[in-house]
Amino acid sequence: MADKLSMKSAKNANVKGVGNANVKGVADTNSAANSNIRQELKGSVKGTNEKIVKVLTNSANAKVKGVADADKSAKNGNVKSAGNANVKGADGTVGGSVKGVGDTADTTFDREKNALELISQANEKIPFLVENLLPKIGLAALIGGSDGGKSSMLRQLGLAIVTGTDFLGWKTEGERKSVVYLSTEDDATAISSLLKMQIEELYSLQNYDFQNFELQKESDGTIHGILESISRLHFYFNVDYFMHNIQEVIDLHRPDLIIIDAFGDIYQSELYETNKVRNFLNVFQQLAIENELCVMFLHHVGKRTEDLAPSKNNALGSQGFEAKMRLVVELKTDKAQPQKKYFCIVKGNYLPPDKKKYGHNLLFSNSLTFTNTNQLTPFENISRAGSDLSEQERDYNDIMQLRDEGFTYKEIGSKFGLSEAGVRSRVKRYEDKLQNLKEQFLFEDNRSVGTEN
Repeated sequence: MADKLSMKSAKNANVKGVGNANVKGVADTNSAANSNIRQELKGSVKGTNEKIVKVLTNSANAKVKGVADADKSAKNGNVKSAGNANVKGADGTVGGSVKGVGDTADTTFDREKNALELISQANEKIPFLVENLLPKIGLAALIGGSDGGKSSMLRQLGLAIVTGTDFLGWKTEGERKSVVYLSTEDDATAISSLLKMQIEELYSLQNYDFQNFELQKESDGTIHGILESISRLHFYFNVDYFMHNIQEVIDLHRPDLIIIDAFGDIYQSELYETNKVRNFLNVFQQLAIENELCVMFLHHVGKRTEDLAPSKNNALGSQGFEAKMRLVVELKTDKAQPQKKYFCIVKGNYLPPDKKKYGHNLLFSNSLTFTNTNQLTPFENISRAGSDLSEQERDYNDIMQLRDEGFTYKEIGSKFGLSEAGVRSRVKRYEDKLQNLKEQFLFEDNRSVGTEN
């Protein structure tokens, strides 16, 4: 009898040991995969910006494979391997549900589609999140100079989508009416005050007691509906957390739009390195496609471009940034009237050419809201007055000013979105031009003297 009990105990211990080891192996595999994803995204924030897409895909595949292998040997781990490749332990907890790009078994990335398949699935028109402006799926950018109202405009866009109201006269068409906003430049305290001003102005709520929202909700159903809609605009302020958990954020809120304010704070490598910029943006493009949403970046323009006419080339850094965007809007400020702004569509892959020639005239209020005046100004008339310098001369003067302040050519290149060689080349071109003008002047002067003799 004792021998049988001993054998049974040993058998149970063995089964239990195998099961526990198996569950631990699953958890370890999942943890390792999640760790890889987090480390790579963390590295991207710090500036390494390696091929994140490949790492995410490999990590996800390793995670799925680890789960599948563990499931073959034991059922005690209660492994769920479909879709997100989450590992659910015996205690019912989910172990690290990071969804890597390319986890699903059958997506447009995993197999080809022939032309007949594509046209059989085609929509009657390109789907837009903001009618005839912002595409429903893909990447977009709002660019402009500092202190021009870009963040205020993106908050107003987010509010329009969650409430289903027009944005500067354009109809919003959000299906889920949810927006996620990553704010890297303004903290929660600042945003709360700025957002309150905008909401009071946009929805005529100047006298509303927001602190007693629950007590007042029965008194006015319309106001209550607006405020409930506003609660679907979700703000995040921690860059590391957001980058490490972006898929969980998407799964939680199911947004139509993700706003990244600002691009320079999540990508800290050299902006002029086109391949690195494109590889970094590929991650967001795949997230946008797989989750059927739009990602819109706030990005800055070079100092030297603020006096130039609106252009997609004004965006800071390499052509790699604007090339990945399906829409680029530049927000310009009128020099004579700072409250007057120009909303300039400088790139729109799904828009006709005539939409990219004129700026929409806006008024920017003290409450940080924009109003469309329904007037248009040609791009060539928007360049700020009072600047008769050539672009080449402006570049040279800016570079020399920074050199006088002690900056190296490499450091100046980082500010301009150029390589060190690119900065030196611009300096040399302008100095060669000055030398040619000097020689021409001396030649003309000598010829004039010779004629007089």
